[in-house]
Amino acid sequence: LKVTNAVMEDLKFEVLWQRSQTQIPIIV
Repeated sequence: LKVTNAVMEDLKFEVLWQRSQTQIPIIV
């Protein structure tokens, strides 16, 4: 479950990051 949760979080983060690319740059 932990692994699956981590994967889901990564997917959500990647989607949000890609969407933000054309809007607000994110500094990691």
